[in-house]
Formats: sequence, structure tokens, C-alpha cells
Amino acid sequence: MLMSNLLTNLQSNNGHPAVVCTITSAGDLSALPDIMAHSSKPDLLELRLDLLGSLADQAVQAVSALKPKPDLLLTARRGDEGGGGNLSCADRQRLFNLHLARAALIDIEIRSLETENWGNFIALVRSQASPPLIIGSYHDFKQTPAHDSLKAVISRGMAAGVDIVKIATRLQSENDLQRLKTLLDSPPLPLAVMGMGEHLGQISRIQLARAGSLLNYGYAVEESAPGQWQANSLARQLRKPNK
Repeated sequence: MLMSNLLTNLQSNNGHPAVVCTITSAGDLSALPDIMAHSSKPDLLELRLDLLGSLADQAVQAVSALKPKPDLLLTARRGDEGGGGNLSCADRQRLFNLHLARAALIDIEIRSLETENWGNFIALVRSQASPPLIIGSYHDFKQTPAHDSLKAVISRGMAAGVDIVKIATRLQSENDLQRLKTLLDSPPLPLAVMGMGEHLGQISRIQLARAGSLLNYGYAVEESAPGQWQANSLARQLRKPNK
């Protein structure tokens, strides 16, 4: 696991949970200047390379033109964990390589790190002069697994050598939300934890952020998962005094 100035800054972040705005489409890119000029602007931008397709170059250029430049998280998601285009391991690595010099963080599924050939790519990432942080992500769009299974995900991420573990699950009850909260009690490495779902998704994002989730995701124009907040609204909520 890598400790960096960025990770330290994210953990403090002026006393507020860090908000990530996800960019997935041309509409998101058009809205980007207004999103970043907002009084409650997000702390980081995520480019979903698997969804942006031919717009990826334009997206990187648009982010680079912002003043000041926000930190950039790159994601190229595999199809069976919510990615677009059903991209192969080689396709996703190619997308990362094209834009690696601009990345402050990259997101790779823990399952991909375990079952696909990412060793040479990870070595390349770690060899950069300012290496991006590596997020190992896990998604369950149907349920929230048992506590022991979630703890095992964290252990798997640690074994894969990631810097941050991201866990996103569907919530069906308050017990599911409580199960996610317990993961944030003295975790062995930084965690980004979020719930999905029409009824508990939104409240879970606030509660888990305030419980210590390192990265908290919002959408730019249209939500991509049930229960997401628009990024400016999420930032505004999380910067209110915690009563």
C-alpha cells in the first residue's frame, strides 16, 4: 500500500468528506464548467473511460483546462461490474495507458486484479514519478453481502496491494446499511463505502461519508446508480455542520 500526499490530503480534506463527480457523457462534459464553478464544487473528477469512448480525449482536455486543475480519477470498468462496452482486460489497460500521465487515482476491480493479467500494468503505475493511487473496487448490484464476506473483500484488496478499497452494494434494509457502517470502524486501509437503492441509497451516502468513507461519488447530470446525489448537492450536504 502506498502512502502519498494525495492520500493524506483526502483523509483530512479540510474536515469534510471528499466528493467525486463522475463524468460519463457529452452532457456531463457540457455541464462541467458550471459544476466546477459552483460554490459547492466536488473535490475530484472521475472519468469513466469505458462509457466516454471517443469522448475520453476531449474529457481529459476539458479537465486539464480547468483552473485550478482538479485531481483526476480514471476508471475503465469491466462489463460484469457495471462497465460499458464489455471491454477486455487489454482494452481497459490501453485506455488507462493513454491517460495515465494525468491520473491522480485509478480504479481497478479487485476481481480483475485477482483473475486477469494486471501485474505489468501495476508495475508501470508504481514506476511513475508521481504514481497514481490504486483503488481496488467491489460492486454487488443485487444485495449487501454478510459482514464476513465484506471483510474478506477488504483483505483481498490488501493482498492485491491497492491503496484504497471501494465497496458499493445494494441496500435492502437498515441492517444492510449498518453492516456497511461497521466496515468504517478502524479499517486496515482507507475505504470508500457506499450503498445503492431507491429507498436507502441517498441517506446511506451521507451517513457513510460522515462515518469515514474516503471517497463519496455523485453524478454530473444524470444518476448512474439508484440513490446517487448530484455532485454539487452532495458536496453541499457534506459541508454542512454535522448536527
